[in-house]
Amino acid sequence: MSPRPLHAPRKPLPWELLLCLFFALRILPWLQGDLWYDEVLSLELFLLPKDSLWDVFQDYRIANNHILANAIQWLWIRLLPFAAGSELLLRIPPLLCSLATLLLLARRWSRWLGRPLALWTGFLLAASPLFAAFGLYQRGYPLALFLSTLALTLLEERREKSTPANALGLLLCSLGLPLVMPSAALVLLALFLAALLLPPRPLLAKAKLLWPLILGGALGCAYYLTLWAEFQRARVDSGGWASGWQVAGHLLLAFGLHLLPALLLWRRSQEPRPSLALAAGCLGAVLLALITAAPGGHAPFPRVFLPLLPLVTLAAVLPLKERQPQEVFLSLQGIALALLPGLLLGFLGDRLTQWQFAQGQPPPQNLLQQYYRGDEGNRIWSQTLAARISQGESLPPVAVNPTDYPAFSLYWRFQGLPLTDNNGTPRLFPANTLPRELLASQAREREFLLLAHNARELQDFLVLLKLPEEYPVTQEGVQANRTLFRLRLP
Repeated sequence: MSPRPLHAPRKPLPWELLLCLFFALRILPWLQGDLWYDEVLSLELFLLPKDSLWDVFQDYRIANNHILANAIQWLWIRLLPFAAGSELLLRIPPLLCSLATLLLLARRWSRWLGRPLALWTGFLLAASPLFAAFGLYQRGYPLALFLSTLALTLLEERREKSTPANALGLLLCSLGLPLVMPSAALVLLALFLAALLLPPRPLLAKAKLLWPLILGGALGCAYYLTLWAEFQRARVDSGGWASGWQVAGHLLLAFGLHLLPALLLWRRSQEPRPSLALAAGCLGAVLLALITAAPGGHAPFPRVFLPLLPLVTLAAVLPLKERQPQEVFLSLQGIALALLPGLLLGFLGDRLTQWQFAQGQPPPQNLLQQYYRGDEGNRIWSQTLAARISQGESLPPVAVNPTDYPAFSLYWRFQGLPLTDNNGTPRLFPANTLPRELLASQAREREFLLLAHNARELQDFLVLLKLPEEYPVTQEGVQANRTLFRLRLP
């Protein structure tokens, strides 16, 4: 019988499993939060009423149809019909896309970064509020981030060796990205510009490398020609920020904070071209999008640039490979450096949002803060009002912040409450306009409840409703960043 060794060999840590577990714990506080404005519009306009998958692809009445992502969600709801009533179940497909992105990065980027640095980059992305906060919602961002990561990976593999498999994969990714959302085509532009700055130099070699990217992107963008009138109308009506300079400044801040751990380890690279090419490609794509702003006279929301995140991340971590020992990245200090800045940014972003609500400021929507992140206010207040009705109280009509209205009306109906009474008088309506039934001189009810985020928002609604600022109101309750007011019409 052979003697047992004094020290058994240590089993390697299941790093990919730990990465997925960390991400799941990271988003757990937000995962069962209320469906927010865009999620509800997707559900009620493009998922539940559609009888076939083709109908999803043929409706672009507003820019909220992230076509390919909604097609996947449509199939998911047909597979699990009860998923439509559960925030958690509705968010399973986007959550799987985000986990796939992290695993793809950790496994496939090892060939360029080394396994420790690739895993470290996965933890950096999982902790980042830019990735985590958008990686769980029933929208196109998780799918776009996955396809962006896969397209970047396949293009890098093609630079090493072109094969039919990576050509087909890149073609499908390039076709899919614009179909998720038109702005995701910026990823293809950034990759194209980056590839022009890198070897191979001969034009024929460039064409052989890039033809799947060009063909797939052209086909994906050309699909919108079949919806051209709706597409143009959606561009004009879509929202955004007032200034392209504001968007550019916010992108610089948000992406810079996301990359802070990598920048703290950064050293000048002996071969900076790949990083500089990726960075230049992303910069060119962003500038083109901001210069060609939407016809409505506004700049796009910063979140439309989110699919560029994998490219920016790879550009930042590539120089670390040759300047830092690989064992640094999976040490306790290295993992802490990857995780703590992102976790701290998320915590501070949530605290800042709470403070802004307390100060009466408008609900924030940017890459570092989202007013709806983990929010449960619409569900809580709909349950509260439903309980008051079930106890025999006769409630007047309820006005709700227009931003909250789609989600609140969904949860209102989940409580079995009607949107109108038997006479057609609204029981629930957006707070930026009063229904004519309430304004009629013979109206039976001359009062209504108004649910607002704060007193300043209440004053804004009084102006919109053409009521005096000194209008007498009664405060009836405060919870979940919202206050319920009672108003009586003169």
